[in-house]
Amino acid sequence: MSDATERPLTQAEMLQKSNKETTADWPIDVNQDPYSIALEEFNPAHPLLFEANTMMPYFARRVAGTLLYRQPVRPLLVGD
Repeated sequence: MSDATERPLTQAEMLQKSNKETTADWPIDVNQDPYSIALEEFNPAHPLLFEANTMMPYFARRVAGTLLYRQPVRPLLVGD
């Protein structure tokens, strides 16, 4: 929202927008390198990525950017 007086759309107002209008409000370059985008601005679920079949590098970038699945390596302790 560029103007401070604008309010967020209600759900009913959002449902009245066409897909074309929504896509125009939410531009994306589907050929952009996903590693050049900051994770805070990142959305791998953008519909145009699926239409262009370029979503997989975006999901790979998202997984690579999280430490969710990484566990510290612990030495294997064998009983005496």
